[in-house]
Amino acid sequence: AISYITGVSATYCGGGGGSGSVTGGAGGSSIGGNGGAGSAIPTAGTANTGSGGGGKNDGVTQTWGANGGSGIVIVRVAVNNPTVLPGTMQASGGTTSTFTGDGTVGLSGVSYTAHTFTGSGTLTVSQAGFCDILVVGGGGGGGAAAGVSTIMPAGGGAGGVLSITNAYLDAGSLTVTVGAGGSIPASTYNDPGGQGNSSRLHNYYAIGGGGGGSRQLYNGPRPGGSGGGGNAEGSSINNGAAGTAGQGYAGGNGNVTTALTGGGGGGGGAAGQNGQTTAGGNGGVGATSTIITTTIATSQAVGQVSSSTLYFAGGGGGAKASGTQGSGGLGGGGAASATTGTSGTTNTGGGGGAGYSSALTAGAGGSGVVIIRYRSS
Repeated sequence: AISYITGVSATYCGGGGGSGSVTGGAGGSSIGGNGGAGSAIPTAGTANTGSGGGGKNDGVTQTWGANGGSGIVIVRVAVNNPTVLPGTMQASGGTTSTFTGDGTVGLSGVSYTAHTFTGSGTLTVSQAGFCDILVVGGGGGGGAAAGVSTIMPAGGGAGGVLSITNAYLDAGSLTVTVGAGGSIPASTYNDPGGQGNSSRLHNYYAIGGGGGGSRQLYNGPRPGGSGGGGNAEGSSINNGAAGTAGQGYAGGNGNVTTALTGGGGGGGGAAGQNGQTTAGGNGGVGATSTIITTTIATSQAVGQVSSSTLYFAGGGGGAKASGTQGSGGLGGGGAASATTGTSGTTNTGGGGGAGYSSALTAGAGGSGVVIIRYRSS
């Protein structure tokens, strides 16, 4: 068979020649093995052509026929712009940055282009190709208690974290949605914190975080990308709500031992801490990411950098009436407070911290973020 896949004519898969008593058959297209005759030894098929070997002779010097030639695999990729590597993606949209990989963030010595979306928009892919994707949903709002001593609210769950490597995106205009963080309880302290909104890139979705539990046990924490923390009331508790498999973790449980304390919201990297006897539960730690450098993340105000590591989606802290409050998880989780809970940090997907005071003063969830990265050299 003749092929032009490499740009020049090449022949593959020649048949092997048969044996004969006087003259052996010739191999096909001069790449198949020749057949043996008499005491002549047959030849093997040419390597990397997939050709057959020559047939056996009369057995005087060789019993079996020769080996077939080894096969080959060739892949050809169309390149519209000869200055771009085959298969390299090209796109526009969001905030564009470039960096060179160091072996931890990207491959060492390889150049990358990244597009960061801190708000909804469009990723315009001018050349299809492979990329890495990070989608973080909006965090859930924290619970509130209005200063009632027999109830204790919990932290909001972080937004879901979806991390995809080597995703293939077709050329075209792709929808980007950055989910807003969940609100504080909607009307009264009977309501849990608001649900975070989901984020998406085209068909890739990260679920919004679950709201933290507030007053009523029958209206407890909500599931989400990561689950809201469980609240406590009287002598009863709510367990933390579930997170979404592959995107986040459950919230911590409420506590009524010695003192009432709320559980921490689940994070993208770990579950929220249960309420403690001496403190509100801490929010779960967020997920780490190496999709962009910490320098770029800091300059674009996305995620939270701690000890040279980039985190997204920390859970919100659970409350205690007085004393030690639950801290927010690394990745933008808000801390709880005896007065006003801290909101999750913008563009981290962090859950809101619980608030224990005479007003509805829980922290809201932090908005999400979408980041796309691909090789540019």
